[in-house]
Amino acid sequence: MQIYKICLGLILVFGVCLVNVLLAVRSGIAQEPPDVAKILFESDRKVKKNKDIYIMNADGTDVDRITDHAKADISPTWSPDGTRFAMAAVRDDSWEHIRVLSALDREEDMITITAGTRDLTPAWSPNGNWIACVHANVQDGWNFDVWIVRLQDEKKKMDAYKFSELGNGDEINSYRLTKHSAQDESPAWSADGLQIAWSSNRTGNYDIFVMDRTGGNKKNLTNHPKDDKGPDWQPPWGEKIVFASDRDGDSEIYTMDPNGGNIKQLTKNVFVWDGHATWSPNGKEIAFATNRDRNNEVYVMDANGNNPVNLTNNKGSDQSPAWFDPKIAFSVSPKTKRTVTWGAIKQTGGKSTEK
Repeated sequence: MQIYKICLGLILVFGVCLVNVLLAVRSGIAQEPPDVAKILFESDRKVKKNKDIYIMNADGTDVDRITDHAKADISPTWSPDGTRFAMAAVRDDSWEHIRVLSALDREEDMITITAGTRDLTPAWSPNGNWIACVHANVQDGWNFDVWIVRLQDEKKKMDAYKFSELGNGDEINSYRLTKHSAQDESPAWSADGLQIAWSSNRTGNYDIFVMDRTGGNKKNLTNHPKDDKGPDWQPPWGEKIVFASDRDGDSEIYTMDPNGGNIKQLTKNVFVWDGHATWSPNGKEIAFATNRDRNNEVYVMDANGNNPVNLTNNKGSDQSPAWFDPKIAFSVSPKTKRTVTWGAIKQTGGKSTEK
């Protein structure tokens, strides 16, 4: 009798699991992070002048539309574990705010919402607890500064956080890292989570800057009379920073050391825009957007600029790639070092010491 009950229980458990699998397959919804390397990107290929988020294999195959909304979804970024991704999205008003989508059911959760504000270019911290973005409001003349927002993540449910209209945030859920009359753009976390790189036109043109995660020790890395934009740190430990610059007459892809030295030009095309560069998770390749085929496409090339390949090859405008590979997972810091203690942000108060 006992054996019968055990067998019956196993059958019931198997039946429930089978039903769940069949429902998942039928709905086409991913139940886990991707099992192969994937690239997110934004595209208007279905509806011209309106962008949605798409996903494809890292070789450009198996393209799938993630969002389908009448208003724009742009600038996707993966969570470190690949279970979620964030984007800047227009929904209930005319401006962008940060939303997170679950890879489990693609349900959207609002992260930032304040009337009369814009939130752009989200970037997920390596430990998954924070999202950096740029934030501006009408009262401040639409001047973008870099902020970080803590994820309210009880049982994966996000609570919308309203930025302070002015000031330094509430020093619990958000911190204002820059406060400058210039425009700040495109924050990017270092691999160890200790620094944030971003671009700013505070020198009269756009340069790449770096600061501590609390907003201190701001340094200009490029200091060039032409525009340098869109930094991204090389995995696994930030050996290089890739960025775009028009210093040769049009926008090209460059790399440099984390201190701003050893700048190398990777692309060189006349009257062509190359930008939105991001590293592969293993640091051996770079995905980027380019209009060298007369419309924006997502390309991938070796880390030294060789072997560029068109991944999207579509008549729509494809750009802003973001790469995730489940086979490559790095800890927040090297095994020989202590793991980053994110409570330090709260201890230091996250005060911005603008220079």
